Amino acid sequence: MKRLKDLTPKNALQGKVVHEILEEEIKNSTGKEPDLDGMVARYQKKINQYEMTAQTTVIEFFNGGSDKTFFDTIRKTWTENQNRFVSDIWPSLQHNRYIRHEGFDYCLVDNTRVLLKVDYISQEPDGTLVITDWKTGIEQEENSINKLQMQVYALWAGKYFRSYADRPPKKL
Repeated sequence: MKRLKDLTPKNALQGKVVHEILEEEIKNSTGKEPDLDGMVARYQKKINQYEMTAQTTVIEFFNGGSDKTFFDTIRKTWTENQNRFVSDIWPSLQHNRYIRHEGFDYCLVDNTRVLLKVDYISQEPDGTLVITDWKTGIEQEENSINKLQMQVYALWAGKYFRSYADRPPKKL
């Protein structure tokens, strides 16, 4: 069972690597422009490592599956994700203070324990908390599931950041 927990499913691999690259870039680039060449190089290196070790790191390959186009496809879609990050996401985050990234936690919703993993939390210069949820791989439209996810994040943040309990994050 432990062995299976160490494996990454194909449909989560690109998101996992993109999240890692974005976290590294955000931690190292606060207040300055992202290192695009460095991001590309780190992404390619991580994908190449997964491709070389796919039979021991990716669930579908571990179980004997084969997909000759998978790694080439996620290499190509990296450009779209990187461009979206640089043009749409980074300008609104670059002057924020990094608080937390990819941490598991939980909150209670009507006495039900809900496990969550917030992608990225930062704080604007005026003190406003910003919760960011990266959507990678496929185009995500705003829907009731995404709205519910962000509402649970806001509930969690109100409790996690006690000083903000009376004023939960303004930006989700």
